[in-house]
Amino acid sequence: MYRTLAFFGSGLVSFLLVGTVVAQQLASSSLEVRPVVDGQMKMAAVRHITGTVKDVDLTAHTFSIKNRRGEQNFVITPETQLKRGRERLRLDGLQPDSKVTVSYWDRNGKKEAGVIKLTK
Repeated sequence: MYRTLAFFGSGLVSFLLVGTVVAQQLASSSLEVRPVVDGQMKMAAVRHITGTVKDVDLTAHTFSIKNRRGEQNFVITPETQLKRGRERLRLDGLQPDSKVTVSYWDRNGKKEAGVIKLTK
């Protein structure tokens, strides 16, 4: 019985130590790191929204989509990707009335688009 208690006690101590180290690493990580790395979205701060493209302004690097919750405006960054399935498209392929799902994150009060997936 003593061995069983010692085993569980050492496991609990290990769990607490590892949990503390992980919590410190998470607290020290910066949210300002770019979420798109090598074409992959990173970070838990990424959000998703689905809707219909209302308008696109490639010179201002913005577009907006509309869904049942209203209209949302997004910023296009150099890392923004446009995809249809696995195929990557040029951003000028983003047209009004396209059905899209946008993966984005908030930065400095603006919604920056990471990946725009054409659904239709």
